[in-house]
Amino acid sequence: MSDAVADTPMSPEAYLAFEDTLRREDGKHEYADGRIVPMIGASFAHDTITMNTKILLATALKSTPWRVNSGDIRVHIEAAHAYFYPDCSVSPVGASATADTTTDARVVVEVLSPSTRYRDRTEKLETYKKLPSLQDILLIEQSARRVEQHSRTEHGWTTTIIIEDGHVMLPSLGLTLPMADIYDGLDDLT
Repeated sequence: MSDAVADTPMSPEAYLAFEDTLRREDGKHEYADGRIVPMIGASFAHDTITMNTKILLATALKSTPWRVNSGDIRVHIEAAHAYFYPDCSVSPVGASATADTTTDARVVVEVLSPSTRYRDRTEKLETYKKLPSLQDILLIEQSARRVEQHSRTEHGWTTTIIIEDGHVMLPSLGLTLPMADIYDGLDDLT
């Protein structure tokens, strides 16, 4: 994708047409209030953590009213005019969605990488918080056993840091995810 396209403001409708065309040829792109942001490939550690987390969620939520979405499903945050591709998300079965976009995510997961860490922890984090259905945002480090969990409460958002052998608690889904399982297969992390 050329820098000229990335720097050209675009309407949400134009973005969707653009993305549907280029996604098959040039990979995925996110949309943030008129800006197009290309997605970058993942490392082995990133992919392992993402797969582990999806498997944990999908196994625990089997036969429940929740659906685990892969990183190919967009989350639309209408209040922020944004479309993001989290590494995975959880939304209600039958929620308002299209074939490739959900608007009712309950949980989003972003695995942090050197190239995306800053944007994931700033712009995307604050934008996700504008999604009324969202209860938890998990920012998972790939270079250390550390999860930063942002949870919606009746008083606003709280942040919890989970490290090493702790557990990620997701009360809105009735789940607990062991850190050892999130990082399974990555024994060389400190």
